[in-house]
Amino acid sequence: FGLLGAWLGLRLEEGRSRRPALWLGRLLLILGVALYILLPDTMLQRMIDLKWYSIMVIQLGLFLLMVLAALAVFDRDRPPAWTNSPFIRFILRFGYAGLTAFFWESILAAIVWRILTNVFPNLVLDIGGALLYGTGLALVWGFILLFWEKFHYVGSIEFFYGLIVGKFGKTSSKAAKLRE
Repeated sequence: FGLLGAWLGLRLEEGRSRRPALWLGRLLLILGVALYILLPDTMLQRMIDLKWYSIMVIQLGLFLLMVLAALAVFDRDRPPAWTNSPFIRFILRFGYAGLTAFFWESILAAIVWRILTNVFPNLVLDIGGALLYGTGLALVWGFILLFWEKFHYVGSIEFFYGLIVGKFGKTSSKAAKLRE
């Protein structure tokens, strides 16, 4: 993911076409689905897990396609009017302080899990419960960021990054967005 992200970022920074990334994303997605369907089920066996590999290929394709879709919507001189909706602003806040949320996510998840298991001692999550739990955590982070936005994300990793870059005489577009 890091290498594909760096490759795409360099292409964007150099003003090169997004088309190769679009084709690669499609290819990886189709290839991953085909591998998932055609490869033998090797999960939980003492061998190379081909199903896991095919899932990773699918995720790489989705990663590229989702980044390109987000760029198509938000990377404009004038974004569409619907991007000012409360839901989109809720999601955009993760772009302002998402690294901080990512850094503290496992700690918050552990605290919430500890509280839930103290209240419900026999709690076990199936796949639906795990998805609901993850969605709930994302909503908690969204509301934390909503509150934190009022203070311009002071204390976040992004805030300190902006300060450090500023000390070197550079400007940070991230720091400028945090002050808005």
